[in-house]
Amino acid sequence: RFYPYLDLRLGTVCNFNCVYCLVGSEKKHVRPLEEINADLALGRRAGLLGVSLTGGEPTLYPKLFEVLARCRSMGYERIVLLTNGSLLGSPRNVRRLIDAGVGAFGLSFDTPDKAAAERLW
Repeated sequence: RFYPYLDLRLGTVCNFNCVYCLVGSEKKHVRPLEEINADLALGRRAGLLGVSLTGGEPTLYPKLFEVLARCRSMGYERIVLLTNGSLLGSPRNVRRLIDAGVGAFGLSFDTPDKAAAERLW
């Protein structure tokens, strides 16, 4: 099934400091939960069934589980978390995210090293 996605940035806070990152030079901020909820509602009114949570690093968002609960209660059928993966090393963390509604993880394996990037992709 095709899922049109809402691309929802939770903020620009990250636990890495990659010089090549698109949000690396932005002032670090966390979006207010009310603003995120408004965007989620807008996406549903537009008929979107999927949401992709991004950042910065979305696993650092202090109210991530509230956002996931809101996604589910609003009827989003597919929730994807785009992450650098640094906090997914514990099976417990991954299980909590899956139980909260994350259906897929997109992992960033970016690098400024051209040879390493070619090996990764």
